[in-house]
Amino acid sequence: MPGRLSQLLDPARILLQVKNTKRTSALNEVAQLLATHPDVVNFDGFYAELLARDRLDTTSLGHGFAVPHARTDHVKSIVLAVGRTDLGIPFENGEVVRLMFMLG
Repeated sequence: MPGRLSQLLDPARILLQVKNTKRTSALNEVAQLLATHPDVVNFDGFYAELLARDRLDTTSLGHGFAVPHARTDHVKSIVLAVGRTDLGIPFENGEVVRLMFMLG
């Protein structure tokens, strides 16, 4: 398991212009960056658990920042995707998210 955030960051898994402005569509757009990650053994299962976790409580932390995540057996070790948007993505708590760090 990587000990540093820099070891998780991969330029291929960073999207600087998320196009979707609806929450679930934007989550999917960023999650797709992890679909081919070698540590994601079942992307559909991971994504379903990510959405289930997001429905439990908002993953928006305020100030335009969100950390959607799921701890699941569908991922062998910690994976990270990053999404950024100028448009903003409304989350349930009324917060508009512009930067998303997705963890699995």
